[in-house]
Amino acid sequence: MYTTDEKNLESLLKNYQGLLRKAAGQNHLRSFYEEAYAQAVLSFCEAVRQFDASRSIPFAGYVKAKIYGDLYTLFKKQRRSWQRELPLEQADNNSSSLINLQLNFEDRIIDKNILAIALKQLSTRQRQIIDYTLLQGFTQTETAGFLQISQQAVAAGQKQALALLKKTLT
Repeated sequence: MYTTDEKNLESLLKNYQGLLRKAAGQNHLRSFYEEAYAQAVLSFCEAVRQFDASRSIPFAGYVKAKIYGDLYTLFKKQRRSWQRELPLEQADNNSSSLINLQLNFEDRIIDKNILAIALKQLSTRQRQIIDYTLLQGFTQTETAGFLQISQQAVAAGQKQALALLKKTLT
């Protein structure tokens, strides 16, 4: 019924322009409208190419379901990235407390060798946890994934490592 040659695809796109704009302009997609609109157009083209009239599914319904489904998947990806971000005030608090901790350590450290000795007292796993969480800025969950351990094990290892460093450096 529908062929995918360029002329027909162009006229179909023109006819479904309102649906594409409406789908990409949903409230939860507004912050990345351009990306959502591009995804809607791609989904539309895929739906046209994959549509099978013998299944007795209305074309308009099939296209709409494909577009909205793909846009929801895009939204879930964006939401996951947003959840990894720290709010600005929380990021400032974390960085300022880390800076204060570093300044306190720097005030007490006479020689860099003392810090090296303190780090050598940690187990390999504790050094990895400190490296990933404090130095590289990964979350405990991400660190757990890298080291193939639980998040609780990362939290406990970090707590023990910081206690050992504090004891050694004070």
